[in-house]
Amino acid sequence: IPSMDLSSFPFDLVLEIIFWLPSKSVAKFRCVSKQWCRVLSDPMFLQANYIASGVIRKPIFINLLYRF
Repeated sequence: IPSMDLSSFPFDLVLEIIFWLPSKSVAKFRCVSKQWCRVLSDPMFLQANYIASGVIRKPIFINLLYRF
């Protein structure tokens, strides 16, 4: 299997994927490069990531609560 060059992916696409990951996982990706560290440490990104990850989990939790 030939190795894939990740630099060919648009950074916006990579960022959009990372945006929906849990905060703990995002923190691990800060070590990838200086650019990633700068972007993933930005307070605006962190706040948006926190809100987005909560939105994903909230409906599941609410559905479980009201099921009983």
